[in-house]
Amino acid sequence: MRSRGTGMAGHAAARTSTVRLAVPSGVRLRFCLALVVLLAASAGVGCHRGSPQPAGIGGAYYPPRPASPRIVHLTAIHPGNTFGRERAPLARFLFGPDERDADGAGKPFGLTAADGKLYVCDTQRRVVYVLDHVTRRRILLGEIGPGRLTKPVAVATDEDGRVFVADAGRGQVVVYSPTYEFRRSIGALDGRPFKPVDVAWHAGSLYVLNAYVHAGSMDTTEREGDFGSPSTVADATRGDDQTRSVGKIEVIDPSTGALLRTIEAGIAAPLFWPCGLAVAQDGRVLVTDVAACQVHVFAAEGGGSSSFGGPGDRAGRFARPRHLDVGPDGTLFVVDAAFGRVQMFDRQGRLLMSFGREDALADGGSLRDSPREPGELVLPAGVCTDRSMLPEFARFVPGGFTADYLIFVSDQAGRAPVHVYAFGRSSEGK
Repeated sequence: MRSRGTGMAGHAAARTSTVRLAVPSGVRLRFCLALVVLLAASAGVGCHRGSPQPAGIGGAYYPPRPASPRIVHLTAIHPGNTFGRERAPLARFLFGPDERDADGAGKPFGLTAADGKLYVCDTQRRVVYVLDHVTRRRILLGEIGPGRLTKPVAVATDEDGRVFVADAGRGQVVVYSPTYEFRRSIGALDGRPFKPVDVAWHAGSLYVLNAYVHAGSMDTTEREGDFGSPSTVADATRGDDQTRSVGKIEVIDPSTGALLRTIEAGIAAPLFWPCGLAVAQDGRVLVTDVAACQVHVFAAEGGGSSSFGGPGDRAGRFARPRHLDVGPDGTLFVVDAAFGRVQMFDRQGRLLMSFGREDALADGGSLRDSPREPGELVLPAGVCTDRSMLPEFARFVPGGFTADYLIFVSDQAGRAPVHVYAFGRSSEGK
């Protein structure tokens, strides 16, 4: 048995021990809590998001069963938290919020994908998120320096990995290197007004949708919360010099910024409110016009044009078309922000199907009602397709469904900033 200390030396030792432990209770509490945090962090409580997290169990199918589905909702992505480390609740209580706690859903707009990377423009955070699924990194473009962004609305990349961001606030296309360093900015050409609202890369050239305002103040890029009222569209189409805007498609040399050619002829009326731009594999150029509620198709090298769509809530019509993209198989995807859906068309402009929010106005519902299914959209803006990230999202594909490629859709007012769908077919034959 251990003996107690006695005598003068023993009492002195006891007093010395007591002095060392006489620490204020508040400090002891903070020390103990910090120790708990360190132990929790070492055990992985900090929620490391090494991959996208599922938005919910039980994906939505389009068309719904018992029909054979062609699209299934897989999961959702929060760009501000993906591939980052979040503090556990206790650490957040002790030390305050981590910078990523305030870096959640902003206002996602245009997006693109290539080589295992997803690029998402955020007009509220004023950055472009680069979610690299190969290196498991998240990079923010445009935070500081000469490449600082003010209103990034669209993004494109080339074969070498250069990044082109349409910044409607700067009135420029900002160019970054494959290592995400600022390289140059492409601004007003020949002294003309220049307001890029979308960009696309095709065959060594940069295509820019220039929606400059003509003697007026109408913002042609986005109006959060405005679903395109009839008065707004009427003002834009009547030709009033106080509200009219004119858009053009400009093909630019990205290295010099020189204008190579302009695509504008062939349609009955000017592009009053252009919003989205896409270039198909065969060189056709497609543009959404919010004022006309149409998609304009320009043949390669300016060999004629056509249009389809029109205002209305019926299938194949639009209320507020935004961005669009052409899938690997040639299918055209067009976002309609007013009705929370994405419509799919073939090469001839014939409607194939739609997905997102099919019954937004059914039974007296509101466009702003909370979505009831994981895949429902509220205020979609951008869309892009990709095959390079299929392995990353394969674990979300339900059994009995074979995915051909992925579809990413940004949503400014829904459950998540970016929704991920798979296009394919059911192997069950149902």
